[in-house]
Amino acid sequence: MKKVLILTTVISAFFAGSVCAKTPVKTPLKTSETVIQCTREMSNYEYLECVQNNNEIYEKQINSIYSELKIKLKDEDNDDITLTKSQNAWTAYRDNYCKLANSTKVVGYPTGVGVVLYAEECINSFNENRLKELNTLKSDIEEFEKEQ
Repeated sequence: MKKVLILTTVISAFFAGSVCAKTPVKTPLKTSETVIQCTREMSNYEYLECVQNNNEIYEKQINSIYSELKIKLKDEDNDDITLTKSQNAWTAYRDNYCKLANSTKVVGYPTGVGVVLYAEECINSFNENRLKELNTLKSDIEEFEKEQ
């Protein structure tokens, strides 16, 4: 019981800003290209599907902006290579951190939807932040190009 309480507290504190809104999902999740606010009022499986859907959308958006940035940075003092190294390092960090944070010693469960959900929430949080970072980088580059 103590592990459940600790897990609930950790998840709530870590993801409070990204999963608290009240928006029921009434359309099939796989058809939307807009991130949906997932809520704990959903069943665990609906919530998990919502978070997984958001991860897919974030990944598509990240890949799209990354591709745009690669084109913008092409042949600029190897900035495109630096971007690629940065993206690869970020992906490795995200995956390893979420794997560690999702270990049974941290979560306290060997299997189940709670473990999968925790991992998906972790990835979701990282993806959301990375999308913001890449959008900021893109905006900065576009602003610089306007000044030239």
